[in-house]
Amino acid sequence: MALVFFLLILSVLVGYVDVWNYFKHKNLLFFDGVPSVQNPDGFLFIRYAYELAQGRYPEMDHLRYFPEAVANPPMPALISVFYALLYRATGIGIEYLDLFLHPVLASLFIIPLYILLRRITESHLIAFGGSLVGALSSVYIDRTVALALDTEALNLFFPTLIALFLYNYYKDGKALNLVLSFIAGWLFFLWYYHPELILSVYLPFLLLLALKRDWRAFRLLYSLAFLLLSLELYSPGSVFGFLWRFLVYTQVKTVAYEGLPDVFKTIGEQTKVGFFKSWGFFFTNGFVFYLSLLGFVLALLRFPLLAVCLFTFIALSFLAYYTGKIRLYIFLAPLLGVGLGFILHLIFSYFKRLMQESPLLRFVSISPYLMLLLFIPFYNVPFRGLPINLDVNAQRDFKRLSELLPLSAVILSWWDWGYALQYLAKRPTFHDGGTQTKLKTP
Repeated sequence: MALVFFLLILSVLVGYVDVWNYFKHKNLLFFDGVPSVQNPDGFLFIRYAYELAQGRYPEMDHLRYFPEAVANPPMPALISVFYALLYRATGIGIEYLDLFLHPVLASLFIIPLYILLRRITESHLIAFGGSLVGALSSVYIDRTVALALDTEALNLFFPTLIALFLYNYYKDGKALNLVLSFIAGWLFFLWYYHPELILSVYLPFLLLLALKRDWRAFRLLYSLAFLLLSLELYSPGSVFGFLWRFLVYTQVKTVAYEGLPDVFKTIGEQTKVGFFKSWGFFFTNGFVFYLSLLGFVLALLRFPLLAVCLFTFIALSFLAYYTGKIRLYIFLAPLLGVGLGFILHLIFSYFKRLMQESPLLRFVSISPYLMLLLFIPFYNVPFRGLPINLDVNAQRDFKRLSELLPLSAVILSWWDWGYALQYLAKRPTFHDGGTQTKLKTP
């Protein structure tokens, strides 16, 4: 477990570069004496967290979707509940809590991923590679910056944890692992509200058990998956939500009127980068990227169970290839790490056999781990720009609106400012991050 601990510490330290920047540049990143939220969705989650902690979480959210408003679920997203409970327990502001905890949360997936890869491949090097590239790829670091206050922090953790429990069930048949996978799947839904991702983890294991003709295990797993998805899909609008999102974000063509920008082209997570031009998200050069792709294909041939356990990541990587959406590349990173780790595993296993009696054997044993560290440009993190999305001057002006505008006022603004205006100005808006696909958003 020493390698797991090393990876966790390294990943958290890289994330804490942003924490250091917050305190170094207080004039740019602190607002009203506290760190400023720098992710648009974070303003929604922090508003719900404070409302929940103070017992003011409403049945109807009249700050959103004006004039329709929106019915709140009985409980907001798990990230809001998590920080509400911490705030009530510690009295520490949620801004400070997320600033220090976000890098930790974003690193947690290393634990189940490393264990899963190690059990499937019996190679520490492959497990190390998948976890390292997954955690320290620049695309993942940029998507999980400190005080993003966003669900992205655990979107690698939960699918990997579910897959680990299902893999354990496949190997030992213990019902406890099914129960644990159910709990992890339910928590994942409460965290992210995307039932299709939970389905994508369960489905390949169901197919595997069917091919194995283990019908008892199949029926147990099917019943559990059906129960889980039934609970998740019960809420109105959730049943076909994932199909709607897929069609909107991949098939719908939008037209920007003169003077009005195309909304989809201003959504950061919808920004496109061609698949074969994305190597800079992961490695120092393109050759290593292509070598890693080849290595992952070879690893699948050598360890077919990887295709089952990492199916969610593989499916979303194909979607990244098809759409070029930046946010999807975080799921490709662990696969590339597995591929590169497998290539190095093959090469250095051969050298170790040749040098069994050589005094250089120990160096040969650790050199692939050092090479993996050198291939990933995480050391550039301290020199990147500050994580500013909405500068503190704009946030200060938004808050002044709560003093200048009457309580009956409604704010018409650019869609991406909606959550921030609802939180800071405490006034309803016509548009926010949840109206990207609505007709009233340009």
